[in-house]
Amino acid sequence: MLENRYLALHFADGVLRATNRLSGTVTDFSLPGFGLVLGGTELSGADFAMSGPRLQAGGAVLSGRNEDTGIEVQVNYTLAEDEPWFRKQLLLRAPGALPTPDRLIVHAEERPPQPVRRVGYGLRGGPHAEEQQGLDTYVPQPGCGYPVWAGEWFLGVEHPAAFTVPGARLELYHHPVWEDGAITSFAAVFGVARSH
Repeated sequence: MLENRYLALHFADGVLRATNRLSGTVTDFSLPGFGLVLGGTELSGADFAMSGPRLQAGGAVLSGRNEDTGIEVQVNYTLAEDEPWFRKQLLLRAPGALPTPDRLIVHAEERPPQPVRRVGYGLRGGPHAEEQQGLDTYVPQPGCGYPVWAGEWFLGVEHPAAFTVPGARLELYHHPVWEDGAITSFAAVFGVARSH
């Protein structure tokens, strides 16, 4: 278990159980809950033989390998001593030349905390405003870098050109490139609050 005064993280098979100590609520997040899209085909976390988590000071690490592609992944969770959020970051290594990925889904949540509300996407009217799905917004170009509120959680990717997209599932992703056979993702951030 990882914990500080704001939250506690318990790792179990297929679930990251997060306790919001500000509100007392418990939320289950998908574990390992990531994906890599190559040539239009998604490799999800379920397509990797995963091991762990291995707990270490201030964090936890899961490791895995996709047998078909030989891609190895390391999923790193970090929790600072006195911050109301935790981070998730991926490190992927490929055994040979692979095409540039369509996108790297740092986190995919099949059943996100509800309600999901966009932040900064041109919505008006506060927390009870009309909800939008996918890349639909009131502006012609969908915004990059914006987070969402999901229940009592604030989720996003630490990059101005990343996307946090609610739809059939909640996806936090960006468009990476291989550098010397490896990709280090930008961090997904999961922050707690007392309420939306």
